[in-house]
Amino acid sequence: WPDFDEKELDKAIKEFERRNRRFGAN
Repeated sequence: WPDFDEKELDKAIKEFERRNRRFGAN
């Protein structure tokens, strides 16, 4: 996994969750 600081990772996870909200994941 490339250089990815925790802030970027957290942001990516939040983006991912927002994008997948329509699939009904909590």
